[in-house]
Amino acid sequence: MKKMYLIFVFMLSALFCQAAAVAVTISGFAFSPAQTTVQVGDVITWTNMDNTLHSIVSTAVPAGAAPFTSGTFGKNETFTYTVTEAGDYTYQCGVHTSMLGAFTATITTPVVKPTLILEALYPNPASASIHIESPKSIKSIDIYSETGVLVKTLAFTSASVDVPIGELNKGAYLLRITSEDGMFDTRRIIKL
Repeated sequence: MKKMYLIFVFMLSALFCQAAAVAVTISGFAFSPAQTTVQVGDVITWTNMDNTLHSIVSTAVPAGAAPFTSGTFGKNETFTYTVTEAGDYTYQCGVHTSMLGAFTATITTPVVKPTLILEALYPNPASASIHIESPKSIKSIDIYSETGVLVKTLAFTSASVDVPIGELNKGAYLLRITSEDGMFDTRRIIKL
């Protein structure tokens, strides 16, 4: 259950980490860029560089998206809108209706590698070695300290391996087991 929760948290944080600030300038009675592509979650900021008042008014938004209207704003003032739905958006200046702009919002799907499911890992705790069995050939095992420092990397070419841990100091370690096809699993072990 904890593993599923952590995967969910990492995927959610990845989505928010990908949000970007997108700048649109209003100058010479035109939007620049007049058309762009953004990601859901991005924040678009329009900045008025003209000496004239302008406003931003949505003319079409995808289903589920909030329409937007800025009200008038002057030189060096801004208006922001957070994109919440994928699809095509169009807008115009409410004061100068010949000023048109558009953006397309897409969704970035995070790539999540399938997890390697081990068949066995024993004994744990251990003092000399840990035996690991996997349905796939194991390529490498990285041993990390509790503080996240890489202590050792071991290379393998078998689905059944014995990991020597006798030279490690007593304490807890994390093993990152990676298969030949790039799948991985992370396990905590105790060195006696």
